[in-house]
Amino acid sequence: MTRFALAAAAAVAAALPALAADKPLVMTRYTVKDVDRNGNQPLMTILIPKGWKAESQVQWTLASVMAPHSFWAKFAAPDDSAAVELLPIMMGQYNTGPYAPPQGDPGPKDVAEGLLRVAKAVRPKAKLKVTASESTKAKSTPSKPAPDAESTVTEQTGTVTVTYTVGDREVEEEFAGSVYVQETSLGGMTARNWFVHELRAVRADKGKLADVRPVGVAVVRSAKPTPEFLLAIEFAKECVANVWRHKLAMDKLDADLWRRTTREVSETWRKTTEERWASQDRRYETMQDLLGGVQRFRSEKGHEVLLPQSHTHAWEGPDDTYLLTNDPSYRPDADFKGDWVKLKAKR
Repeated sequence: MTRFALAAAAAVAAALPALAADKPLVMTRYTVKDVDRNGNQPLMTILIPKGWKAESQVQWTLASVMAPHSFWAKFAAPDDSAAVELLPIMMGQYNTGPYAPPQGDPGPKDVAEGLLRVAKAVRPKAKLKVTASESTKAKSTPSKPAPDAESTVTEQTGTVTVTYTVGDREVEEEFAGSVYVQETSLGGMTARNWFVHELRAVRADKGKLADVRPVGVAVVRSAKPTPEFLLAIEFAKECVANVWRHKLAMDKLDADLWRRTTREVSETWRKTTEERWASQDRRYETMQDLLGGVQRFRSEKGHEVLLPQSHTHAWEGPDDTYLLTNDPSYRPDADFKGDWVKLKAKR
């Protein structure tokens, strides 16, 4: 998941047959908000082609200190021939020790296996056939949260493409995301926490995926969490930590060591969460580079815009509307009202 960065997605003209080739692609904003809590805190803003339908939902699961909330969003073409979904985090925990059998799910061995898990979970009735897979090299960072404790964080980003049948149509879908694994050992006990996050799925009729692939890879960087939302996150983390402390305190086998292990793991979670949020932009750029086809622009409003290379020129106008075009001589004035500013490529 992102650190509340405003994210956007753009489709290429081939995905919108109603638009003429020489007309700009018009995109508008749709914001995912935490409606039920925290005063409509905006979590993510996606740019979708005008006329596309969108829906979303924020979920508070309290399943982990590192991910107490998640969200889901989907935006699709009017005829449903192309769609993008931003998917909730998939997570799990695995504990081993000398006094009890292993508990939980050890998680995927790499990002490809993790993304395939996600694909099977969200498309349970489809007969999936993997046709492509790509990933970055896994990066591991060791640390020592205590003199007799060791912890390692491993991250990897990738994509998995599958084909399956919907009715009488054969479709392709690309799942992209990152795997994050933290393993902490102390006194012969090991706690493993894993996440498959920053998940995005792009679907199109077979043969059209390359045209629709830029959907979901563009980002506008300007959002920041409100103080109220940060307080809600901290409260949720403490709730999760209390549940774990109570659970492990009830274990009569070497309870003191279990409590200490929990304390060390919780502290490592806290530190790693801060580092994870701080490096979110860098990791998200890694995903952009892996997915390909993005270029960076600087907006006069003070934020950075990542847009697909399917179009070489971009304009920002009123009501948070964007235009993409390949015509260097195009000017929006003839077709659209209001003030338009051409975005400058970031060097």
